[in-house]
Amino acid sequence: MRISLQRLLLLLVFVVAAVSAGALVSEYSFNSTLGTYTEITGGTVLGSTINDDESFNAIPLGFTFTYDGVAYTEVSIQTDAFLAFGPTVLNSTLAISSSTGTNNIVSALNRDIMSRDNGELSYLLSGTAPNRVFTVQWKNYKRIPTSAANDVFNFQIQLHEAGNQIKFAYGAFTVVNVTTAATVQVGLRGASNADFNNRTTTTDWTATTAGTANNANCRISDTVFPPNGLVFTFAPAQQGNPPNPAQTPNPANNAVNVAISANLTWMTGGGTVTGYKVYLGTNNPPTNMVNGTVIASGEPAAIRADRGVQAAYLGEDL
Repeated sequence: MRISLQRLLLLLVFVVAAVSAGALVSEYSFNSTLGTYTEITGGTVLGSTINDDESFNAIPLGFTFTYDGVAYTEVSIQTDAFLAFGPTVLNSTLAISSSTGTNNIVSALNRDIMSRDNGELSYLLSGTAPNRVFTVQWKNYKRIPTSAANDVFNFQIQLHEAGNQIKFAYGAFTVVNVTTAATVQVGLRGASNADFNNRTTTTDWTATTAGTANNANCRISDTVFPPNGLVFTFAPAQQGNPPNPAQTPNPANNAVNVAISANLTWMTGGGTVTGYKVYLGTNNPPTNMVNGTVIASGEPAAIRADRGVQAAYLGEDL
């Protein structure tokens, strides 16, 4: 076969992009502050005062919230102190660590809990775009064991449209000291229980540390519990300003008579770059030879023959 490049039009497009291995909740930042707990009123009440192990599915947020790199417009709420992004949620007392649990959840105080006789589970959308807040509130809840019947828990999960921040707000707590049901799971779970961002403490909720295992937990007792006004904030990593496009590609766009041995090279346009997508072809826009091959920013700024891309130069027998 005779290979000719004389009539092969080469089009190159370099697209600079935030190419990553996928969003991870383990990369979310964490902050703990003390403020004032503000109870919501006038929201939508879910279930009744005897809520126990109940799921309330596919509740519209009222805005788009991005979690773990995925955009959601609805959540599903579980009475055991957590919610899941998307149309369904399964009951779990180990929502972050369970191998069979629901993925993409946020948990403020997960274990087996239920409403007191004067309790209420509700949600409320407040604010105006782009600063709306979707708040789920557990009012007057308790742990299941009979020995913990005098528990009184008040807390919220808040989803903030601005910055896609997740906040756990804790109000007034009365906690009974019991030998069972003494820990809760607090934090985030991503696309599996291998991607987690949780908190742990045995002595002080204002000084929690990051969990090193997905089953890490926070102790809760008559002396160890979240103080009124405590707020935990989880936020996705800030991407900053987008990087600039790649510069001075060689061969240049629309080049012809390109040697088979040529390497594709370019210069960074500046900014924080995680990778480049390369499109190469005889069609326009170019896709029929190389269609979005990702070159990580840590690699040399060239596509070499050992990546199998040089074969795309061969064209057809003319």
